[in-house]
Formats: sequence, structure tokens, C-alpha cells
Amino acid sequence: KQAVSYAEFKQLVEEHADFKPCTLDSLAAWLKNKPEVKIITDIKYDNLKGIRLIIEKYPQLQPQFIPQFYQVEEYRPLKNMGFDDLIWILYQYQGSKKSVLKHSQEMDLWAVSMLVKQAKSKTLQQLLKQHRIFVYTINKTETMRHLVNKYRVSGIYTDFLPIH
Repeated sequence: KQAVSYAEFKQLVEEHADFKPCTLDSLAAWLKNKPEVKIITDIKYDNLKGIRLIIEKYPQLQPQFIPQFYQVEEYRPLKNMGFDDLIWILYQYQGSKKSVLKHSQEMDLWAVSMLVKQAKSKTLQQLLKQHRIFVYTINKTETMRHLVNKYRVSGIYTDFLPIH
């Protein structure tokens, strides 16, 4: 399924009075008085270009963004842009579990994000020596508790709030 254009997006918003659109400009305005809020990026295509656009347009908000990256090659450019907190999300990565361990040892990461089955892997559990593990997508409290208690997962992505 293709993303809608900005014009199509605006038309959809106009057709649904209950929608409140979130654009980069409206997000920046909202973040301005909320320095405690962090936004984790999820830019599927041209990730580095998208993150560059954000920090060029709103450099003062850079500390509030935690970029996710998908490939090892994206790590160094993001560090060079001045980001301290980065998340390596594994769903587009085609390398082996052992290569994840190897590459992550050379990275200063805020977290490594993965599927539940990956978080349960003995190999990827070794990441906990150096990094947090986040998992996606968890929508049941009992599943979250199990992952936190048994697999020492530090963070979850969910479709529903609040999850306790």
C-alpha cells in the first residue's frame, strides 16, 4: 500500500472532523513547550534524509528526537548528525543474529528493537550485556509483564495506551 500524498492527507483530514493532523510543523509546535517529551522516529524510506530534514528545519528540537535506524550503515551518519540516543530496529535487517551482536558491540545505542521471537532468542539475549531490548507490538498487559520478567525487555511498542 502506498503512502498518500500531502494533498491527499489534507483532504482526508478535511473529510474527518474528528482527526487532528500531525505534521512536522504541528509536532514541532507541540514539542516546543514539552522538553521532557521524546519522539522515536519511524521513517521507513529515505530514513537519513527524513531525519536530516527534521533537524535542519527544527534544530532546537534535536534533543527530543530518538532516531530509529534499520541498517548498520545508518549508524555513523546519525552519530555524526549529533544524536546521542539511537535505536537499531531489526525488522529490515537481513543479517544474522550473530552479526547483530558483533555490530552492536561497536555501537553506543539507546536500545535494540525487535520482534518478540527475536527477544526470546538466546543469542540476542546477549545484547542485554550492553543494550536495552525493546519489542513490538505488544497490546496485552500479561504479555508485556511476561517479557519484562522473563526476558528482561526494557521497552515495548504498543497500539493502545495505557498499558500497565
